[in-house]
Amino acid sequence: MKQILFLLAGLMALPLFADKPNVIVIMADDMGWECVSAYRDLIARYNYPKVSSPQKDHYSTPNIDKFADQGMRFDHGYSQPICTPSRVQIMTGIYNQRNYVKFGLLDPKARTFGHVMKGAGYKTCIVGKWQLEGGFDGPGNFGFDEYCLWQLTRRPARYASPGMEVNGKEIDYPGKYGPDIASDYLCNFIERNKDRPFFGYYPMILPHWPFEPTPDSKDWDPKSKGWEGGGQTQKHPKYFREMVAYVDKIIGKIVAKVEEEGLTEKTLIIFTGDNGTATSVTGIMNGRVIKGGKGSMPDAGNHVPFIARWPGTIKAGQTTRAIVNFSDILPTIAQVGGARVAHQIDGMSFLRHLKGGKPARQVSYCWYARNGGPKGQEFARSADWKLYPDGKLYNVYQDVLEKSPVSPGELDAKTRIIYAQLQKQLDKMKGTRTIFDLSQYQKPGANQAKAKQSPEAVVCEGKYAGHLQGVCRGTNGNFFWSFTRALVKTDTKGKVLKKIEVPDHHGDVCFANGKIYCAVNFGAFNNPEGKSDNWVYVYSSKDLECLAKYPVPEVKHGAGGIAVKNGKFLVVGGLPEGVQENYVYEYDKEFNFKKRHVIKSGWTRLGIQNAAFAQGHWWFGCYGSVLLKTTPDFKMVGKYNFNCGYGVLRGPNNKSLYCADGVTGKDGSDGNIKAVKVAVFEKLKIQDKK
Repeated sequence: MKQILFLLAGLMALPLFADKPNVIVIMADDMGWECVSAYRDLIARYNYPKVSSPQKDHYSTPNIDKFADQGMRFDHGYSQPICTPSRVQIMTGIYNQRNYVKFGLLDPKARTFGHVMKGAGYKTCIVGKWQLEGGFDGPGNFGFDEYCLWQLTRRPARYASPGMEVNGKEIDYPGKYGPDIASDYLCNFIERNKDRPFFGYYPMILPHWPFEPTPDSKDWDPKSKGWEGGGQTQKHPKYFREMVAYVDKIIGKIVAKVEEEGLTEKTLIIFTGDNGTATSVTGIMNGRVIKGGKGSMPDAGNHVPFIARWPGTIKAGQTTRAIVNFSDILPTIAQVGGARVAHQIDGMSFLRHLKGGKPARQVSYCWYARNGGPKGQEFARSADWKLYPDGKLYNVYQDVLEKSPVSPGELDAKTRIIYAQLQKQLDKMKGTRTIFDLSQYQKPGANQAKAKQSPEAVVCEGKYAGHLQGVCRGTNGNFFWSFTRALVKTDTKGKVLKKIEVPDHHGDVCFANGKIYCAVNFGAFNNPEGKSDNWVYVYSSKDLECLAKYPVPEVKHGAGGIAVKNGKFLVVGGLPEGVQENYVYEYDKEFNFKKRHVIKSGWTRLGIQNAAFAQGHWWFGCYGSVLLKTTPDFKMVGKYNFNCGYGVLRGPNNKSLYCADGVTGKDGSDGNIKAVKVAVFEKLKIQDKK
């Protein structure tokens, strides 16, 4: 790959700074091409399954359809199969093969289209979803002057009553709608910068799961806190469709704003999606059934809507079979702005094609590994054909689900030429995967606490009276161990930093806001009459000083476990023998009781000892050898024959949990935690008797 260092064509045609065209790039989140009714005719050309009886299209996008009618619709626009890889590629112009570190991270050293456009004199802004680490410093580090973002320093609700980060401030918007906050900010940015060139990048929040009502839905509740806020999520497919309709509404709003400010012919707008639709969604369009393919390599995983509008420059009403992928956006908008690209890229500008010329790209390449690492899946493709390194070749139009590979020996002369081009691309990329030292990427933004690399196992130094009851972890990586009569603080290797004696007996612990919260029971545990004496004790994570004590009498059968999520504390505990369900008691930060949740778990011996939220689910370690898994709203997902009674907490990665254990002898009890892969639990799943 040759180094690209250039002043792109068109620069001489822009005599004045103020005459440079504006650029807006909009990227929907988890919205495949089948969700856009402008592609209705194209969908019928693929061999997706036909509906058994006539059914109405699931999606109608009149504003996007009009947008396409005013510009150029690409029939072959390709992202990466999932969000972070796509975000990294679209921002840098580089294939993931060479710059993808891990999920949720953009390499802090990366050069982005924010840098490129800012260097060309553009005012730059990003709104919507971040998910790339770096804290408040992140957007500025990547070339953006302004931002209004969700998931920058925290992960609050994204839809109803959202929490956003706006230019270095965390701001909550009770009763508002997150996508409105972001799109309104972009419209305001357009208005404020109408007299100078600007670049706006809008990675949308919509229509990513959780599927929840929009302000245009009859079920809209502005007081809802949504899934991230600890509320109940709505999973019905109709909400996804309503969310797609709201994407369409926002596109109409942004286009209207550009026109209102008199910038119609001065602004290139590109609309696309970051990957295919979620696999939980099956849509119908033009009599075809398309199951979402997010995270997968077939067409439904990375075939996205890709439309460009620039009245006066792009001839209206065009469709093209030209191939574009996410690496091509950076060099294209750089060329539009006469910008200098000083880093090695893989993308090819399609500006010439937008203006009526021939396309630059003949073959697209994809390397994909969701979580990074040395190995990934790859393919090369033309408009019609797709080739994998193992030699499997598919005619995508005729076999979109990739069920029947074609033998190269069956190809005609014309197709053999295409096959050779695809093979050449794969050969070119062979062995080019950049290997990253992950230890270099543990540093968060300057505003955040210093992170510690998570160990796979930790042994707590010393032995203590009673036995281990629970373990939690602070923001700086320290572990906090709750024994029956001792609370211990250690470093990441288990070395004791502080220890105190506590009243008998302390239970499970959790960390929040620099404090340790401990479930405490002083007797009558599992009493059928529910007369136990239950408390939550609060300690300073710095020196273990006791700061507060809160009674929790609602936990009738004994407080055992405690956890926190989005400012809500959950206390769980014992049960009399034979009770066929478990109870979760919800409290606010002052431990005012809010509600009781029921887990339809079946009998779990003496109830629940520990609780943790990880990988989008609740996990409950019960007395004896039972581990429960539920949805965020406490619906049972799994019941496993595995002992987490001594403690369960988030693991060192998204595939593991920390499970605690200990041995009690005459001289006291010890404690340890080990990372256990979730796959291990699945092998031990308990099948309830019917």
